[in-house]
Amino acid sequence: MFPVGDFSYVVYPEFAVIALFIGAITGSLVSIILKLRVRGSAIVKDALVGASGAVITVYVLGHLEFESGFIAAIIVTVVLPILHELFRFNRAVSERR
Repeated sequence: MFPVGDFSYVVYPEFAVIALFIGAITGSLVSIILKLRVRGSAIVKDALVGASGAVITVYVLGHLEFESGFIAAIIVTVVLPILHELFRFNRAVSERR
């Protein structure tokens, strides 16, 4: 029998897959809004950044016994790909000068 703390390890893979999709969709939408070229490598990076940020957030906040760990993880899943696309946009603008 697993202790209560080990139950969260079963939830992480499913949550990571959901976070992958959320990160990819968020990055794609921001890329379209900023009129950047939607590249496959950027979408994969957005997906991985969103998923890893979400899993780390749930893991850390779960060990701190923070009750809204999944809500914070969803916020991180959306914010990190947005930041990645903003850095891409900043780099693209500076290269045009």
